[in-house]
Amino acid sequence: MSWPTPQDYNEAIQNPALNLADPELKAGTPELTSLGLPRPITGGCVSVYRMRCGSRDWAVRCFLREVPDQQKRYAAISRHLASARLPYTVGFQFLPQGIRIRGQWFPILKMEWVQGEPLNLYIENHLHNPAALKDLTRRWVTMTEALAQACIAHGDLQHGNILVAGGDLKLIDYDGMFVPALSGQPSHEVGHRNYQHPRRDQKDSGPALDHFSAWVIYLSLAALSAEPDLWQKLGAGDESLLFRKEDFDRPQASEAFTLLAQHPEARVRALAAQFTSLLAGSPQDVPSLESALTPRVARPSGRRKAASRSAPATAASSAQSVVRPAARPAWVMESLSQTGPQKAFRLPLALPRLLLALALPLALLLALCLHGPFLLNVFRCLAFCLSLAFAGVGVRYRREPAAVERHALLARERAIRRAITAIERTAEGNEKRHAALDAEEIHRREALEGWKRDLQAREHQELSEVHAALKAARDTIVARRKAQAQEEEEALAQIRARRCPGLEAIDQEIEAVEKEQAERLARALQARQHDFLEMFLQEQSLWKAALPGIGRAVRLRLRVQGIGTAADIDTDVLQSLHWLAPPHQNALVAWRQDLEAKACSAMPHALSAEEALRITDPFERRRARLQARRDQRQARLTAEEAALRNQFRQEAEALDAQQSDAQARAARQSKSIQERYVPNYARIEQSLTDLEAAMAAQRRRIDDETDEAQQQLPSHHWQLTQLQRDLEPYQNLTFARYLRVLFLNR
Repeated sequence: MSWPTPQDYNEAIQNPALNLADPELKAGTPELTSLGLPRPITGGCVSVYRMRCGSRDWAVRCFLREVPDQQKRYAAISRHLASARLPYTVGFQFLPQGIRIRGQWFPILKMEWVQGEPLNLYIENHLHNPAALKDLTRRWVTMTEALAQACIAHGDLQHGNILVAGGDLKLIDYDGMFVPALSGQPSHEVGHRNYQHPRRDQKDSGPALDHFSAWVIYLSLAALSAEPDLWQKLGAGDESLLFRKEDFDRPQASEAFTLLAQHPEARVRALAAQFTSLLAGSPQDVPSLESALTPRVARPSGRRKAASRSAPATAASSAQSVVRPAARPAWVMESLSQTGPQKAFRLPLALPRLLLALALPLALLLALCLHGPFLLNVFRCLAFCLSLAFAGVGVRYRREPAAVERHALLARERAIRRAITAIERTAEGNEKRHAALDAEEIHRREALEGWKRDLQAREHQELSEVHAALKAARDTIVARRKAQAQEEEEALAQIRARRCPGLEAIDQEIEAVEKEQAERLARALQARQHDFLEMFLQEQSLWKAALPGIGRAVRLRLRVQGIGTAADIDTDVLQSLHWLAPPHQNALVAWRQDLEAKACSAMPHALSAEEALRITDPFERRRARLQARRDQRQARLTAEEAALRNQFRQEAEALDAQQSDAQARAARQSKSIQERYVPNYARIEQSLTDLEAAMAAQRRRIDDETDEAQQQLPSHHWQLTQLQRDLEPYQNLTFARYLRVLFLNR
């Protein structure tokens, strides 16, 4: 069968109730153009329609070509996204029988509609807001890291598939997405040409599929946050950001790469140089942003783990976020994961052991040669000899080749840490300079704001005079309106005084009729229920009742006293029977109460229709006659009130015209006053703009100094990590370890 065209989908979507299978979509309506036709968003492989279904909106993706394993791919993607639960994806449902065209069903994708700006439009609207672009850059790196940790590759990261909603990033179009369940299967797409590696084809798949396009967007954001004019210089926004496929094919002739290579900011130049190097390899060789920007040393799992020594991250200041380019590619850092063999002491231990062994005899010999208490002399000489022996051992330890190498590495480590500290102090000093600039800007801004407040006070005074005159005119009109309203109310009150007493008398008669009717109905129902209860109790024979403790003799004597049914039982009568024991009296009373409860649940709670009609019919006829009289009186009252209100309405319209004239006059005077102050306000705003520009230029110079200093941080951190790695084989070559080997030989 032939696959539908965009026109086929456009015609079918006009009648969703007939051509869509999903119940929710059947009840929806498509978004329309000004001509009343469905508005499609058409890409290379799909046409997308926005369907409004009650309180929710859905995106209906109609495929323009057939994909054999499409349903299987979307099932795997749906399962993985549901388990990952990332905030960057939206829910969707693949419908194999989604839309009917020419009597045949074709698949569609039902996806949640995301209300946001495409990435290129958001960037263009925030070009002169560096803080927003830097925040977007941080969010972009965070999102790519989250996707990598979840083993997800979108497959077509480009401006049209990335929406910015409330500052958050959302991804749409999952046709080319990779998840672990699709490992080994080729991709059906190659992505947007201006965002993909020049060597990518449909055979490329896997978790590294997004690395190159992530770099394209990251470098574009970093460059634009530093120099927004690049957007106009490179003609960005037309199906691209800063780069196009021609730039990737011939980077040496690319204007974009030339401008970035010559950029005044060192971090932009470093990022551009690293990105250019990615074009020489294959798409699978492109490192992820996370591994390139923040390299880490991998630890082998089979060796004894040392203490974690990760390079400290440089804290970004509140005014400027510094993006560190990678000091080394990921493959260099991975090569450091090979731990060398542990170092050992190499010099013989005979001499230091001999020195320690001779300390005691020498101390005894010296003690014999000294005058005084022998034990005290032994203690003093032993301390002296041991000190000399340990000093000799220390000298011997410092001559150990491995110890010398360890001390040299530690000295280099301290030097690098001092360099890092110096850079951090430079950053702190620049922060203080930032604070001084902020204070100066606040002072100068307050002076301009004070001038502005003075102008506003004078303008407010003049406008207040105009408003006071308008208020006086309004107050006069309001007073006249109140007088008219009072006069109108008095006239209406006179009319109602003549007519309302008759209406109230009729209402009282109607109320009396309704009350009497209700009482008659209640009495009839009460009599009906009383008769039912008496008949029910008379039918309950005392002789047949199950009354424990009351035998035949008692029942015969009760029958002689005229008590044969439950209706005959009365408390006063029972108490008068002195021969009847109190427990028997209580049992008989309880039996009657139980029967009364049963009778109440079964008795009628409403009169029959015939009984109710016999009672209510006379009352309804009386009420109808009274209501007719009331309607006649009410009609006469309404007519008189309408005539009176019409008379006063004409007077009110004259007052409205006077108020409109006063308001128009005040509006003209206010506009004239405001126009006189506009030039002064414009001069103040221009001064504020110039002040902001001057301060921003000084801040940029300070930030450039900070950036230039911090550009050295990645190299220092990498060297520090490498030194820490080199120190691992020497970690046991301490003086304490040397003494342990010396004494215990282990």
